[in-house]
Amino acid sequence: MTSCDKDKNKSDPSENQIHFSIDLSDRKHCLQAFGASDAWSCQFVGKEWPAEKRERIAELLFSTATYKNGNPKGIGLSGWRFNIGGGSAEQGNSSEIEDEWRRVECFLDFDGIYNWEKQQGERWFLKAASNFGVQSITAFVNSLLFSSPKMERHGQMEGVRQI
Repeated sequence: MTSCDKDKNKSDPSENQIHFSIDLSDRKHCLQAFGASDAWSCQFVGKEWPAEKRERIAELLFSTATYKNGNPKGIGLSGWRFNIGGGSAEQGNSSEIEDEWRRVECFLDFDGIYNWEKQQGERWFLKAASNFGVQSITAFVNSLLFSSPKMERHGQMEGVRQI
């Protein structure tokens, strides 16, 4: 039997069809935004990649414009989540986060002073989102809020080490 013979033995696809209807007036959920998160690759892309490539990525993410032929220039995200880092980047390997792409700087330095120059890559994309008109901006943490190793009793970011 050849592969073409196998196809002759398949059942009629119409026998396996499921029919459903959508009632657009029966609202179940309302999306507040179509969004994505900067965690974690934006820290390197936004800081170290050439401006032309960063700008193209931002356009692909945030643009709602279309080309003359009607194709979209981007996916038109209306929401952007900004990861407020907890300091694992400053800790390096001692953070016990092996992948440096999963470590994030903390605005709060070890000396207790805020350094708003940190997270340059993430801030670049945050500004790009704003410039493209993204309306829903959410700041989030995946470690203790505004935590730094100085604030942790065990010297590491919460969630990295079992207490």
